[in-house]
Amino acid sequence: MKNILYFSLLILILAGCVDNTELEQTADVRVEFSDCISCRECVDDFSCPQSAILIDPETGKAYIDADRCVQCMDCIDEFSCETDAFTTAVDDTPPAEISDLVATSEETGTLKITFTAVGDDGTRGQAYRYELSILDSQNQPLSHTFTVPRPQITGEQELWIIEDLPENEQVRIELDVLDEISNRPETVSAELEIMGMIEDLTPPAAIDDLQAANATTSSVMLSFTAVGDDQHEGVASSYTIKYQTEMIDAESWDAALEFPQTIVPQAAGESESIQVTGLLEDTEYYFAVKAVDDNQNISSLSNLANITTESEADLVAPAPITDLQATAGLDQVELFWTAVGDNEQQGTALYYEIRISEAEITADNWQQAELLENLPDPAVAGSAESYLVSQLAANTTYYFAIKAFDASGNSSPLEPSLQVTTLEDDMAPAPITDFAVREGLTVVHGRIKVEWTAPGDNGTSGTAASYEVRYSTSEINESNWQDATVVSSGVPDPAAAGTEQNFNINFLEDATIYYFAIKTTDAAGNTSEISNCPAGKIVYQINEDSCYDCGNCINDCDEDAIIDVGPYKTIDPDLCIACGDCSCPYGLIKLWVVGY
Repeated sequence: MKNILYFSLLILILAGCVDNTELEQTADVRVEFSDCISCRECVDDFSCPQSAILIDPETGKAYIDADRCVQCMDCIDEFSCETDAFTTAVDDTPPAEISDLVATSEETGTLKITFTAVGDDGTRGQAYRYELSILDSQNQPLSHTFTVPRPQITGEQELWIIEDLPENEQVRIELDVLDEISNRPETVSAELEIMGMIEDLTPPAAIDDLQAANATTSSVMLSFTAVGDDQHEGVASSYTIKYQTEMIDAESWDAALEFPQTIVPQAAGESESIQVTGLLEDTEYYFAVKAVDDNQNISSLSNLANITTESEADLVAPAPITDLQATAGLDQVELFWTAVGDNEQQGTALYYEIRISEAEITADNWQQAELLENLPDPAVAGSAESYLVSQLAANTTYYFAIKAFDASGNSSPLEPSLQVTTLEDDMAPAPITDFAVREGLTVVHGRIKVEWTAPGDNGTSGTAASYEVRYSTSEINESNWQDATVVSSGVPDPAAAGTEQNFNINFLEDATIYYFAIKTTDAAGNTSEISNCPAGKIVYQINEDSCYDCGNCINDCDEDAIIDVGPYKTIDPDLCIACGDCSCPYGLIKLWVVGY
């Protein structure tokens, strides 16, 4: 008897010594972060007496304000959460430890962090937040402007790029992952050095094709192929051009005259040219060039180019171009002519000017006419020349005139302008034959997405000007096209022929079959024939592959639209009125677009 009393007393003593923390935590109601699906039913359809159920603006998920909650348990007893996210169970399972953290520095001052997201409870669900520390070699935090994002769902790849960090700095990365009640696994870390700027000691390559041509009494045209910032890679920063009346070598380079210029180097491999002026007539000159990069690395001396300036002024102009001809298209004109020379029909002219106008071009309005760009460089006199003028209007008359200029500024006489009329555009865009309603899940009531392949401006080529989309509750054809409703917003501009296009049509009625059609118009006002006429209806549908066949939804439907087909339930879209009364404890009934 004494033993029994002693044993009972021991149990009472031990019970009084038990830590009540876990028991109290078990009694407290909370929202399991990973189970919450942001449906908002707990705030929209249920009224907490203390207004303690709130929505986190960052995650969109519900949580319970501990300062307001009085543990009345109404949210457990009187509210049915679809995913059972409201619970009194103790959350003592931290997120899983991150096992594949990789930190690298592949660009100057930049840190790249990658790892696989873990869950809220081990590898289940979605963790609540991350804590990131970047420490320098003295274990002091480095300042940065990177905002640590919210965790993705478990198994997704996280990729962070952190910029503007100190270069050549040895750093330690420490990363923690926490759930909504701050359970956390062991901190993971990595050490690395932030990449710094690599010193540029590579000069541009030496220019080896310098040429001098088109000499006048006081100028010479130099040309060469651009080199790069690093040998033949990239773009140099500047050029130094020098000349004198004797040969130039490494020893005499400093003493040679420098020609002042502001030429901006092009990419390596491109053609460069510059006119050197201020020279004496009838004098032989030698020219050399060096390229300089942005770190003041200087190339070796180029090859030498020498030429003798003219002894007297060049007063002979290029010959007039008398055989300008053209071939017209819908929106372009190709011009043809024979090259004239620098002096009448001798040599090679320096450049052309071709001008265009919708009025006849004369000497009086030559300067007012539009100057065309990217003209070809003149070929040797007698050569065939051509130039394509594009982006013109169809069925429009244009006038073209051309002059040739030599290095002394002499221009050929102006010939009468050439009159050309572009062809009339009477070809409509091809009719769209694959206009379709995109079937499947939709998250917005009254919205159906349509899609199609863009036709062309002319049949199936080019780019049309506009679309007109209409819809109706009956099938649309040419006879009732005007009676159908015009979609007034959201219609995209046509893309190039063959491009897949789509957009959303909004403000439709659920549970109504809508028919859609589209026409295309080009810039000339030609309109295609009507497209095919797909139809769609917004109803509710069951994810049949995941259906548990519980039968709960059948009891909710007053329209007998939900049918038992054996291992799962299905909703007949013809009977569904999209009332939304049907419910599924597993959340498998969704708003859906069904094609007809």
